[in-house]
Amino acid sequence: MFALFLAVFVTIASCDNNVAKYCNHIRCTRVDKECTKPLKPRSFCWCQKVSGKLELRYGVCPGKKVFNGKNDKCQDDSETARAHCKRQTSSG
Repeated sequence: MFALFLAVFVTIASCDNNVAKYCNHIRCTRVDKECTKPLKPRSFCWCQKVSGKLELRYGVCPGKKVFNGKNDKCQDDSETARAHCKRQTSSG
């Protein structure tokens, strides 16, 4: 039982580390998904409502999909799917 608790705690802690590392440029003012900074193509920053409050989370696309920030969806990897986030992260 303790091992299960420890595994869940480590997973949550690593998510918090990813929020601090990749999502600190986000002001969580509305439900939305944004590109990570620095760019991590399979991942995204996500403002979601939890118990009536907005919370910033770090999400990962399933399989080999990448996050397309233009339409806020995980899609098959392509230059088109990566283009929006690449532009955003290179522009400052």
